[in-house]
Amino acid sequence: MKLTGYNNPQLEYKNKVPASAETIIHVNLRKVEYAVVKSYLKDPFSYFDFKTPSKKQKDSLKEGKKVSLYSAISIPVNIFFYTNKEEFKGVFISSFFKVKNRLNLASFFKEKKYVKKEKKAITIYEKESHFFALHKNDLVFVYKREPADVVKLTENIFANTLFMKEEDPLMKRMKKSKSDLTLATLENDFLELDISNESLRFSGSLGDKFNWFLPYKAEQPKELGIANISGKFNTLFLSQKLKQNQKDKIKKLTTLSMDSILKKWNGDLTFNLSSFSTKTDTIVTYEYDDDFNKIEKRAIEKRVIPDLDLTTSKGTLISYLKEKEVVKKVQGEEIVTIIPFFKVLVNNTNDDLFFYTKEQGKRIIGARGKFMFYFNVETYMKESNGFYIQDNSYFNSIKNMRFVVSENNDFKLTVNLKKTIPNLMSQFF
Repeated sequence: MKLTGYNNPQLEYKNKVPASAETIIHVNLRKVEYAVVKSYLKDPFSYFDFKTPSKKQKDSLKEGKKVSLYSAISIPVNIFFYTNKEEFKGVFISSFFKVKNRLNLASFFKEKKYVKKEKKAITIYEKESHFFALHKNDLVFVYKREPADVVKLTENIFANTLFMKEEDPLMKRMKKSKSDLTLATLENDFLELDISNESLRFSGSLGDKFNWFLPYKAEQPKELGIANISGKFNTLFLSQKLKQNQKDKIKKLTTLSMDSILKKWNGDLTFNLSSFSTKTDTIVTYEYDDDFNKIEKRAIEKRVIPDLDLTTSKGTLISYLKEKEVVKKVQGEEIVTIIPFFKVLVNNTNDDLFFYTKEQGKRIIGARGKFMFYFNVETYMKESNGFYIQDNSYFNSIKNMRFVVSENNDFKLTVNLKKTIPNLMSQFF
């Protein structure tokens, strides 16, 4: 299906991003808009809710027409978000929106209960982790990842007069991209997001400081099952990235020191979750009647057991686990003692260490890379019966996802969804 007569204006790059920006995100709004329109024309009824409106919705309609942000500003053909580690640390700032109706804008922020601040010619509307700032007819949106001096930050934004040129490396790389969303950093990270009808496809390259994975021949079975992970983690980098409070929580839960584990573990890992099975147990308890006669009570308990196996290099990790009594011999079997929900068996050879609930047959190995991850979310949610992941709108929208990192740090992440992307986006907006 082709949309004839669709107007695709030239994207704007001039005077959009300060020259000091170190990370930039570019969003092609016209391409996103085109995807929404195309999806609507294919299936217009999916965009309407034919349910009877609730009393709250009816009361809302009686109050009169609400003022929207879109009635107050002009939507550009593309928009940028940027940050750096100095004056913009901890925030992401948008390029300017042009205000076409200041009265509607003020009404919108008042209705949405934004807190208003004024400093000279600048007006700020703040709410929770974000705010809008207005100077003359220029409006910016700012997302705060941490507390910030909002007034000082806004003054720095509008005081800037030096912008990145189209020939600058970051901007030049973005201009070549045809994707819906592009991210680039001075540390050589580059990401592109492409949106099709029912999938999100991220691709790009990881910069020099992205040291999560070491060189490794990762592999996945041809029959993927529910979840698969294969790769070699940089344990030194992981130890530096984990915060102390996270390490403390893990130690409290497991009695294990993450620093000790990461020193004794080589970092390689191959994990497969093939399916779930249900185990039925008869639980026998006893009660006493008024005459102190012992009465037996039987109850049926069903447990969901994951069929999984995990392989890693033996190293000195097994000795540490035995020392901490996390791995113990019980009735002739070595088991993991800190998992109460199901039995995890342990087997170690001269080279490898195996953890498993069910021994797996020989696998036919598929494609290789530096790191691989696959997760069939739809099957997991159907079979797991709430095992560790509760129902939520995010997971319930996903079919499956796959993440692959190549030897030269190029990556691809594909997320396949149950609903169409434009439909999800319209709900989000």
